[in-house]
Amino acid sequence: IESVQRSMTKYICNDFNEMSYSSRLKELHILPLSYQREFIDLMFIFNYFKG
Repeated sequence: IESVQRSMTKYICNDFNEMSYSSRLKELHILPLSYQREFIDLMFIFNYFKG
């Protein structure tokens, strides 16, 4: 799924070779999918212990 996000950021930015993946993410104000999964896991653990 991460590869799909990489491809779509290239498509959206109309820039297939010049910008790095991290630069495209910053320009679009989005996080990599791996960060989103970690955040969801942390929220689950927090909610589990909080009740």
